[in-house]
Amino acid sequence: MEKVNKWLTGRPLGAYCAAIGLAGAAVLVVAFVTVWGTGWGKDLFAPGAVLLTVALTAYIASRGVVSWQEQKKRDRESREFERREKVYSDIATFMLQRFLATGRTPDEVKEDRKRDSELRTHAALWASSHTVHMLAYWQSLLSAVDGNNLTPTQSELLKQSFGRTLVAMREDLAPNPDDRDLPRSVILKSIFND
Repeated sequence: MEKVNKWLTGRPLGAYCAAIGLAGAAVLVVAFVTVWGTGWGKDLFAPGAVLLTVALTAYIASRGVVSWQEQKKRDRESREFERREKVYSDIATFMLQRFLATGRTPDEVKEDRKRDSELRTHAALWASSHTVHMLAYWQSLLSAVDGNNLTPTQSELLKQSFGRTLVAMREDLAPNPDDRDLPRSVILKSIFND
């Protein structure tokens, strides 16, 4: 009984279809009983069959129809995903540009910090805690060397931090179990030429 109640409350069109189907079945039962017992009631077969057909057709149609609320939710989720994807793409591109830039003036460094801060602020509103931590770690490493030439050790630390951040952003966008098989080193090799 609990399953029937859940089915009826979770699918309002399904409940109407079930009600029409039950009415049609009841009319057919009455028709069979009256025809069998008395011989009259043949006129009830057509309405009963029509009600059953309408119920079945309406149920099948209702399964294919997406409600306005469901479609609105899907559209909102799609727009949110696209927005997150754009912010993460902007952050990753900007991180790469900052990583590769050397010998910049103090004004250029200041502008970069401002842009970086704006991008990370967008992500901080909805990114997972892991991604926020990776962005913060990247920023702490970069702040120590910003505007200066990188030593090989600093370069490697920044590269690994960049890779960790990319992995975290990928997990935020599409938590796919197959991504667990994609190591950070492969992601970094797809970006850097070393």
